[in-house]
Amino acid sequence: RLYQISPLDVETYKKQRKETPTRAKKPRSEVAVNRELETLRHMFNKAVEWGMMEKNPFDKFREPIIFKEDENRVRYLTEDEIKKLFAVLEEKPKEKRKPLSEEEPTRRINPSYLKNIVKAALLTGLRRGDLLSLKWADADLEKGVLFFNEQKKRSRRRIKVLNSEMIELLKSIPRGESETIFNGPEGKPLKDIKRSFRTALKKAGINDFHFHDLRHTSASYMVMRGASLKAVQEHLGHTS
Repeated sequence: RLYQISPLDVETYKKQRKETPTRAKKPRSEVAVNRELETLRHMFNKAVEWGMMEKNPFDKFREPIIFKEDENRVRYLTEDEIKKLFAVLEEKPKEKRKPLSEEEPTRRINPSYLKNIVKAALLTGLRRGDLLSLKWADADLEKGVLFFNEQKKRSRRRIKVLNSEMIELLKSIPRGESETIFNGPEGKPLKDIKRSFRTALKKAGINDFHFHDLRHTSASYMVMRGASLKAVQEHLGHTS
């Protein structure tokens, strides 16, 4: 019961989660455990707020219970890594399954959908969630701008000025039945691309890299090419 949960239970939970492998049977990262602990702490805070608990067990720790994270981590792709990644993303599509009859065409997995998303992330610096939720109605290719709601900023409305490469990329994407711009290999909206992106990185031999690091890569190359910090701030949509 809620009143029986002690700091020891929280500490035990932390230890057990760290020792529990992921679905891919890999060691669970400390960052992943921290996200779970933060969620749990928030749940207890709501329980206190609603009068279901007297105190949050997390408040009884003298030192923060979460694992210390490296806040100075900045990872971006080198030019060589970019070439290797796109070489993988541009590989010829493979057959998904054989047709059931001569009349039915063979279904293939087209990897260009992931290539388009990765290229868009490098060109715009947008977050994964914002890219996957972009709609054709958000894009004005004649004026070269995107109008979208930034999810992480409580749906803050943003205007993104596009460069010529991004405009050409959008023009090259066929418009299917879906209202979203970036869809899966069968033309359906995507919820996530973690697995396919992780597979591409593995094939390209790129380690210690996350999709969010494409945002860092976009900003880093702007700085290396002489862009001002003000320009980078506007590019990433930072308020300061």
